[in-house]
Amino acid sequence: MDQAAYLDLLRTVCSLVGYAVRQEVPDTSLLDGVDPQSLLDVADKHTLGAAAAMALQSAGVSSSQVYQEAMRGVWKAAQLEADWTPVREELESAGIWYCPLKGAVLKDVYPVVGMRQMADYDVLVDSDRTADVRAIMERLGFSCENFGRGNHDVYFKLPVTNFEIHHRLFGGDQNPRIIEYYQSVKDRLIKDPDNGFGWHMSATDCYLYVVAHAYKHFTVGGTGLRTPLDVYVYLRECADEIDWGQVGADLGDMGIADFEERLRTLAQHLFVPGGATSLSSDEDELFAYLASSCTYGTLLHKVENELKEKGDGVRGKLAYLVERLFPSHEKCLRVYPFYKNRLMYPAVIVYRLGRALTTRRKRVTSELRVLGRICNEGKGS
Repeated sequence: MDQAAYLDLLRTVCSLVGYAVRQEVPDTSLLDGVDPQSLLDVADKHTLGAAAAMALQSAGVSSSQVYQEAMRGVWKAAQLEADWTPVREELESAGIWYCPLKGAVLKDVYPVVGMRQMADYDVLVDSDRTADVRAIMERLGFSCENFGRGNHDVYFKLPVTNFEIHHRLFGGDQNPRIIEYYQSVKDRLIKDPDNGFGWHMSATDCYLYVVAHAYKHFTVGGTGLRTPLDVYVYLRECADEIDWGQVGADLGDMGIADFEERLRTLAQHLFVPGGATSLSSDEDELFAYLASSCTYGTLLHKVENELKEKGDGVRGKLAYLVERLFPSHEKCLRVYPFYKNRLMYPAVIVYRLGRALTTRRKRVTSELRVLGRICNEGKGS
């Protein structure tokens, strides 16, 4: 499928999921000449398969794939919720405060269970109790995939459940203004009225976090079209509860006001009838970038965005390679638990080289190919 056909099919997907979240029957003319299987395959790249399948069902399109796609979203949502219940109960028993995040909140804003698909269940917890949380998760049958590195610990349980247990929302190489804004996030949370240790964000803070989290992905490897759909659905349901004065001020503090305006404008136009085919030039540019990012971004976008930060030309590319080969002391402290001081720096370089030649060889090869492609394109321009 060429790029133009891919974008046209995604515009149809966006129109369909717009009908789905509004609980309206789609205009069947949207489906003229469209292969439902191809449409769902493209929707899956943006984790919109369940919503698209539900829209197709309401339009009278039935097939085993359509049914399975719709039910997959429902089943995954039920499985995640079933696994969250004992985790929540254990956190309560241990006196560990917690706050569900991202999809764990947004799923309840969508009109139908399973329409908003989730890869994992995100929860913010007391950063002083992560070892206790690990003991709880392992006792409940989860395997620990990552602990003590980055912003969150990762747990997995068969058949499909991933939990990301956050001890902070932002950090590392991310936007320093956003990191500073969320340093004391606990002070912004609101206590749940019906439990002992659960907390939640206000509608205003939830929206701000959705935007800030989207910006993080957007500026690294990109983010897909589920992101503007989340914004569209959230504003349809919660706009009246949002303090827009606070939103404007806080977006300014984080330095992402322009990004929020572009994202919100696209969201408000993309999912309404006819909107996907009548975008402005700026909206269409943003749509194309999101469309090429898929749900979780791409290596190509990641390398391109990092090169932009280094500057154009040979110097920028050399700076990129040097940083990848010899990461900074600060980055080593964040990424490698065993790294304690500069004397251990040579060990980190050897460790990284060993991983590059073994467990991460495919990733490194792909990154070098992408960098070579960008360099060749630069020569031709």
